[in-house]
Amino acid sequence: MLSPQLTAAMLLCMPKIILVGILLEKSMYKFSAGVQKKITKVITVGEEAIQNIRIVRTFATENQETEIFSKEVEHESELYKNLGLDIDLFQNIKFENVEFSYPIQPDLVILKNFNLAIPIGKTVSIVGSSGNGKSTIAVLLKRFYNIDENSISIDKLDITFLNSNYLRCIVLVYINQEPIFFATSIK
Repeated sequence: MLSPQLTAAMLLCMPKIILVGILLEKSMYKFSAGVQKKITKVITVGEEAIQNIRIVRTFATENQETEIFSKEVEHESELYKNLGLDIDLFQNIKFENVEFSYPIQPDLVILKNFNLAIPIGKTVSIVGSSGNGKSTIAVLLKRFYNIDENSISIDKLDITFLNSNYLRCIVLVYINQEPIFFATSIK
């Protein structure tokens, strides 16, 4: 049974609720755009230094590059705190006896009894010749595919229990296949 008083109250409140929602959406959109620009800058600074490590070492500017990157990461961290995302995104990552075959070639085992432990706060580079599974490890961690056997975990939580969209947002994996040049001059 509908109440006329309750219906009238809802109809009076609805425009205010919609207005507040629109205002919040606009302000969050602007703020999120700023965060995205900052993330892009952090990634670009890190990418340039890593991809051009020989040049950085030639000019002995490792400390300067580290300082620039640290400042950018600190600014990004502050933006995340302002967004309310002050959570620990950096956790232990573990591949435990992982077996995997791509669905289109189920008889071709890409990873067999693969183990990898990445401790909290560590940066890891996986290097190898073409076709050795480096990209496969990245796509499995982001759960673009599910593994055939055993587990991949982040801080002891099996990633199959995590929302794949959320997982893809929090896991930063960069696989470069092409050379990249500095966007700025070298001092």
